[in-house]
Amino acid sequence: MTKTEFIDKLNKGLGKLSKEDREKIIEYYEELLYDKTENGIDEETAVAELEPIDQIIAKYKAEYQGSYNVALGILDAFLLVIVLICVAVVLISLTASAIGCIGLGIVVITKNINTFLASFGIGLFCLGILFLITKPCFKLIKRLYNNTKEAKR
Repeated sequence: MTKTEFIDKLNKGLGKLSKEDREKIIEYYEELLYDKTENGIDEETAVAELEPIDQIIAKYKAEYQGSYNVALGILDAFLLVIVLICVAVVLISLTASAIGCIGLGIVVITKNINTFLASFGIGLFCLGILFLITKPCFKLIKRLYNNTKEAKR
């Protein structure tokens, strides 16, 4: 494994540690590997002389247990609640508008055809927008929820 591959795997493995802690650990291993290559050892041998990467990652995760991005988890949870409220308001409003406009159009169909067409058209438009934004909204909520769960681990 090359130095670049080792550093990339280490960075990904330490992904939940704070940015500062991750950078400090990576800097340590970059210097260690640099010193070894300065002494005439090739990159792959220098990396092979280190502990296995899984052991290194496990060691630092255990050492920096309290350093996980808890603040990010709290922020994600707060953001999740805000997004849920906003999405609920928008979806309920669009649903009510669609039902109201289509219902009004049906009620006034015999009195005024223009009012019927306008009301029915607006109701269908609201319904279309509702269908278009529902799936992306739920995907966003799911992603935020998963981020919140991940931060708690």
